[in-house]
Amino acid sequence: MATDTLRERTARQIRADIFGGVFAPGVRLTIDDLSKRYRVSPQPVREALHMIAGERLIWIHPRRGAIVRSFDATFVSNIFDCRAALDRMAVGKCFDYLTSKDVDRMHVLQLQHEKALADRDIRESFLTNRAFHAEIYIIARNEEAMHMMLGGWELKHAMRRFFGMSSSRGAAVIEEHRMLVAALRERNRDLAVATAVTHCELAKRELLVRLQAVPGGDGTGSDEDMIFVPEGADRAPVSKQIAPIPMQAAGAAR
Repeated sequence: MATDTLRERTARQIRADIFGGVFAPGVRLTIDDLSKRYRVSPQPVREALHMIAGERLIWIHPRRGAIVRSFDATFVSNIFDCRAALDRMAVGKCFDYLTSKDVDRMHVLQLQHEKALADRDIRESFLTNRAFHAEIYIIARNEEAMHMMLGGWELKHAMRRFFGMSSSRGAAVIEEHRMLVAALRERNRDLAVATAVTHCELAKRELLVRLQAVPGGDGTGSDEDMIFVPEGADRAPVSKQIAPIPMQAAGAAR
């Protein structure tokens, strides 16, 4: 497994603090403050902020620096809806080039991901799941779409680390991956596309439930068995909220 860079580790810490309410919506993040908090030099902090800005968790404003945007159910829904649209295109297109060797490679990646889930290894499951889905875009010969899909992958991983994953969702993911590989092997384009889109929709619904089950959500929590225990279970917001920058203004300033 490749070693994370200091930029990636710093970005992961910032994401966790955003999800955990340490940095509330509208809060200004400065490089100096973050360097002290995470005990790193300014350069990896600067690089990490640009990574997270690309994921739209923060806005980079020319006069105010990095501003934390709202993280809510609408944001989560939009992320997964975009992913579903990309997957619909890529899965459909991959049938133009699909070979038996491609299907065999997908099956191997599927088994690797299943093992990571069985081991409850969240990082390895993230990497093998990413490889599984990226392979579809490779088969479809659409590198540009693959980069768009992978661009938000670390963000989704961070959400899973914070909000967790239920055992029932873990079992469903395994079944959905198996169904997708089977549809590819049978050269059933319609079934494969439907499976991929449903996979995104069910992942979105489960994560929205998890969003309501931690401090800061609207729900009261859940006693459901977790395959990944949410890291945010005992966190509480500690920063004061200030007025967030309107989306239009922040977007224009990027």
